[in-house]
Amino acid sequence: MIRRIEEASMNAWPALQTILYDGWVLRCADGYTRRANSIYPIYGSTDDIEEKLAYCHTLFRYRGLKMVFKMTDDVFPPDLDQILIDLHYLRQAESSVHMIDLSAIKIGETPVTHDSIDMEDNWFNAHVRLNKIEKHAATFKAMLESTVQPECFSRIEHRGRIVACGLAVLEQDMVWLFDITVHEDFRKRGFGTQLIYSLLRWGRNHKAHRGYLQVMQENKPALALYKKLGFKEVYKYWYRTRS
Repeated sequence: MIRRIEEASMNAWPALQTILYDGWVLRCADGYTRRANSIYPIYGSTDDIEEKLAYCHTLFRYRGLKMVFKMTDDVFPPDLDQILIDLHYLRQAESSVHMIDLSAIKIGETPVTHDSIDMEDNWFNAHVRLNKIEKHAATFKAMLESTVQPECFSRIEHRGRIVACGLAVLEQDMVWLFDITVHEDFRKRGFGTQLIYSLLRWGRNHKAHRGYLQVMQENKPALALYKKLGFKEVYKYWYRTRS
């Protein structure tokens, strides 16, 4: 189950370069987001672990990136986490995947949102501004443009200004939600809920059965909101990297 969801999440959030190496998926995207610049050790391996680590280290160094592993309870080899601990890889960014059954919730109309299946300039510029990712803007745009699956770009405007935005990607019978962001001056007004419901409704209209999102464990307000809306944790994941 974890492996299938990890595959879907990689498809929904594509890296700019992907290499398959003896059961490991190596992803690079100029350093923008950990999940697009890390190693997913999700398939069976046969090669010597030391040789694999050396190969990955060389590749990531060539790309100007730290070597990062995205870890779950279902990795190969099964003792990889302990191997990385022994090599002084630090555990960072503890997060979890949450799921909601779209058939079990009632999604009302969300008239304050504006949804588009095309990435419009005003949505993109607002997303860059709200998430403060100006230096990664070109990389982020390239990632979105390389996505094969259908996408939905949702935004909320207030007095002609976009104050909240989010993204959904359809993958198989799942709809993945990313970057639900509300300007700090407009939080606790229900805009986050409106965005989530709008994106989930779009997914359900396109025959998705479940909604998924990923959240860091330290983000208590987001965790509380997702729980209130009916999301349930499916599994945890974390990253291993050297300082």
